[in-house]
Amino acid sequence: MRSLPSKTLLSSIVALALLVAAPASARPPELVQVDQRDLLEELRALQAQVQALQSQVKKGREGREMKRGLDAVSAGITRVEAAVRSGRPVAPVRVERHRPQIVPGPTAMDAPSFAALRKSVSGMSFAGEKMVVIETALRSNWLTVDQGKMLLSEFRHGSDKLDALKAVWPRVVDRENGFRFYEDFTFESEKRTAKTIIDG
Repeated sequence: MRSLPSKTLLSSIVALALLVAAPASARPPELVQVDQRDLLEELRALQAQVQALQSQVKKGREGREMKRGLDAVSAGITRVEAAVRSGRPVAPVRVERHRPQIVPGPTAMDAPSFAALRKSVSGMSFAGEKMVVIETALRSNWLTVDQGKMLLSEFRHGSDKLDALKAVWPRVVDRENGFRFYEDFTFESEKRTAKTIIDG
């Protein structure tokens, strides 16, 4: 074709037109505020360039294909310009709403399993033995606050209860109820230590 601008310029025009006409879902997520008058001026300039190219296309097969492509780009630019003037979106945007994926958290021991654990703890005579049973069980199990409180009740002394709380607290599933552990301690100093364990 005679005095036809370079393919690079034509490719740039086509790419810009397709980007402007593309649905919002296909565009990059960044939001850019563009003055409507500036956008219309850009579209008119593109339309003029496309028309100049159309007038230079030869009559052969290649020229007809080129003209058909330019006509499509020109129609797209016209459609975008009309949409900008009217304030309507260029194309209906289909927003796919995905339900958030919920990752299930750990599950506390079921009643029979916990009953078996508590029976084992109760069967031990010394606090150290009880702790060994609890720590072993909690390597692969989780507890509710209620279950944790039942385990703490197996100990007589506040210091032993605090040791048990240190083992139990990291494996509690309903941590929002952790304040209930304070009920298991008599002295203010023990309650402060329990708070440090829970807050930490």
